[in-house]
Amino acid sequence: MALRQWRQGGVALVVFFIASSAVTGAAPPGPTDSTSVDSCTTIDMPGEYVVTEDLSADGTCLTITADDVTLDGAGHELSGNGTGTGVVVGGENVTVRNVTATGFDAGADLDGQNSSVVESTFSANRVGVTVTTPRNATLSNNTVVGNAGDGVNVLLGSVTLDGNRLADNGGYGLATAPGEATTLIDNVVENNSKGGLLFASGTPTLRDNQVRDNGGDGVFLDEVSGATLANNTVTGNDGVGLAVAESTDVGLFATNLSNNAGDGIRVAGTLDVSNSTITDNGGDGIHALTAQLVEATDVTVSDTVIERNAGDAVGGPAAGNVTVVDGPNANAADGLSR
Repeated sequence: MALRQWRQGGVALVVFFIASSAVTGAAPPGPTDSTSVDSCTTIDMPGEYVVTEDLSADGTCLTITADDVTLDGAGHELSGNGTGTGVVVGGENVTVRNVTATGFDAGADLDGQNSSVVESTFSANRVGVTVTTPRNATLSNNTVVGNAGDGVNVLLGSVTLDGNRLADNGGYGLATAPGEATTLIDNVVENNSKGGLLFASGTPTLRDNQVRDNGGDGVFLDEVSGATLANNTVTGNDGVGLAVAESTDVGLFATNLSNNAGDGIRVAGTLDVSNSTITDNGGDGIHALTAQLVEATDVTVSDTVIERNAGDAVGGPAAGNVTVVDGPNANAADGLSR
C-alpha cells in the first residue's frame, strides 16, 4: 500500500470472508423447461431457474454450485437477517438476473468463472457484491445502493462492470484488493462515504464513467501499473479527483476533473495526461509528490486545460518533474509552481 501522504482520513481495505449456508428445495421442472424456485435452496444441476415468490433466509438464501445455470429472480426479493449471502455463484458460466437482495452480509458473492449478475438490486447489506476468485466476472446494469460497507468489493480475479449505479454506500462505490484487471464502463459512482473507486494494484481500465459527490477521493490508484482512464467525469468529490499513488504507466485521456475539494490530480509515479480538463478544484490542478516506491515521478501534460483551481496549476515538491506541453494554465495562485 502507498504511503501515509495519500491517506486523507486513513483508509483500510478490508478483505471480507463470506460464510455461506444453504437450504435445499426447488420445485421440479415445468412444461417450459425452467425450474421454479419457491424457497431458499442449493442449485446443483445445470438449467434455467425462476424464482416464483419473495424469499426470506436465516443465513444464505440461494447457492449455485452447478455450471451452466441461468437464474431469473423475476423481480422477487431475497431478504436476510444480516448474515449469509443473498446469492452465492459457485459454478461456471452462471447468469443471475433480475434479483433483489437486502439484509444480508453480502447481497451476492461471485466465486465462479465466467459468471454474470445483471439487472439486479443489492441494498441494505453489509456489502453489496463481492467478487472472490473468478475470471471474467461481469456486473451489468445493476443498482448497488445503500449498503453499510462497499458497494462492490473485488477480492481476487478479473471483473467488468458495465452500466451499474454504485451509490450511497457506507464504504467505497468499488474497492479492489491486490489482483488483476478491473474494467469499468459507463457506470455512475456517487455519494459513497469513503470515496468513489479504490484500486489496490492490478491494471484497471475506466471509460465513460461518472464519479461524483463521493465522501473521499474520486478515483484512487494505489500501486497500479498500466491503468487507462478515458472519457470519465470526476467531479464534486470531497477529496482529490484522481490520486495516482506510487503507480506507473497511467494514462488519462479526455477526462474532466472539476470541482473536487482537494487537488484535481495528486501524483507520485508516471502519468500521461492529454485532452483533459482540470478546473475549479480546491487545491492544485496537479500536485506532484516525490515517488518513494517507484523510480520517479514523471508527468507529461498535453492539450489539457488547467485553470481556476484554488492552488497552483502544477504544484508540490516534485512539480519540476511535470512537463506541460500545451494548453492554458491560468490559476488563482499564478500558474505553475516550481
